Amino acid sequence: MLTTVDLIDLAKRRTAARMGVASITDYRLAKVLGISPNMIATWRARKSHISSPLVPRFAEACELDAAYVFACVESERAKDPDVLALLYRIAEKFSTAAAVLLVCIAIMSAPDMAHADPLYIMRSVLAVSVLAGAAEYARHAQK
Repeated sequence: MLTTVDLIDLAKRRTAARMGVASITDYRLAKVLGISPNMIATWRARKSHISSPLVPRFAEACELDAAYVFACVESERAKDPDVLALLYRIAEKFSTAAAVLLVCIAIMSAPDMAHADPLYIMRSVLAVSVLAGAAEYARHAQK
């Protein structure tokens, strides 16, 4: 599943593409979403999470299904294994599209993989692995 930081970065890329610019700042994304720039800074620092009422706006900005974004956001808060398993099942229904999108973003974000930071490459591969693992976990949890 995507983390809050992944969702912010994805929302920035998709919003920039819709605006026809190469990139936008966190400040600009905050203004587009109608929230305080400090909220994005707080989420990036992992001091809080995207609130449920903001999920539809983030889903639209990321061009993802709101149910998937909701599952991602809530999974960061969930402590109960049963609730987490339920969120993984919800995300599984939408994870194929998200995994394809994440791979495309990873490929497009590093202009020259020979010179890309190895940590960046590992993070991108890990994100795809987490999506695949979430789907696998949800399948086993259903049995």
